[in-house]
Formats: sequence, C-alpha cells, structure tokens
Amino acid sequence: MDKLAGSGNDEFYTPFYAVEPILKYVRNDAKVLCPFDTEDSIFVKSLKEMGCDVSYSHVSDGKDFFNLDLTGYDYIISNPPYSLKCEVLEKLFKSGTPFAMLLGVVGLFESKKRFE
Repeated sequence: MDKLAGSGNDEFYTPFYAVEPILKYVRNDAKVLCPFDTEDSIFVKSLKEMGCDVSYSHVSDGKDFFNLDLTGYDYIISNPPYSLKCEVLEKLFKSGTPFAMLLGVVGLFESKKRFE
C-alpha cells in the first residue's frame, strides 16, 4: 500500500491566486512534473497554457509519488500532502531537480532533520 492512499485529509485544490506567483519563474518551454495533480489542476492547466510540456500524476490514478522517477524534468511543481511534507521534501532535494511546493510553514522546522 502506498503512503498516499490513506491521506484523504490532505486533498486541497490549489486556487489560481496561489499558483500565479510561481508561474513567473517557469520557462514557457519547460518540461514540468506536477506529481500531486490531475489534469483538472490549476497548476497543470496554467502551465499548459504557458506552453510547458506538463506531466502529472495523482494517487487517485494509482500513481505513488515515492515510486516516481523525478529525472528528466526542468521543474517539479505541486501542492503535496502536508502530512508527508518531510518525506516529499527529502525525495525532492535528493532528485536535484528545481522544485516549487506549496507548503504550510507551521511546523516546517519542528524537527532537527527538517531544519537541516
């Protein structure tokens, strides 16, 4: 069973006002992965409108972020499940690919591991 299967309380649909500030940092020809999104995501729609080559995945489609290959993308952009933010950030930092994740800052540095 994947880590995301039981995280129904983490589902939050990101509004455009939260996506818009990120878009100015993304090249129009970029290859972008949105690993916590469906085709109806504002991230996916906005990036496609800009001309980006967008791939997306979501646990509801049987895709587990922790089993995804994060190589070959210019950026990884999404709104991950907050209950797994430590694990998500760890995988993203290890990938070496630039990323932008919308995360609540409350508790972000509560553990020594996350602070480092």
